[in-house]
Amino acid sequence: RALSIRKLAQTIDRKLIAGSLIGIANAYWGEQNLSEALEYVTQAATLNESVGSGNELNLATNLIILASIHHSRGDDNLALEVAKQ
Repeated sequence: RALSIRKLAQTIDRKLIAGSLIGIANAYWGEQNLSEALEYVTQAATLNESVGSGNELNLATNLIILASIHHSRGDDNLALEVAKQ
């Protein structure tokens, strides 16, 4: 619901939307629904990347979460590749 409200807001703040997406990803990750978690964290990383300069910390956090989810899936090679970005 929070994500829907933020998307409907007149002024769309990509950082806030990405934060909501990460929250959803973490919830799915906690439930071990790793495919859904990957979907949402990837969307968040894409949004944070589109913000550009000054948003490196948020993007780095998203990439670490993405790497951790890949590790949880047993794909350590991809996890390491993502973590090195």
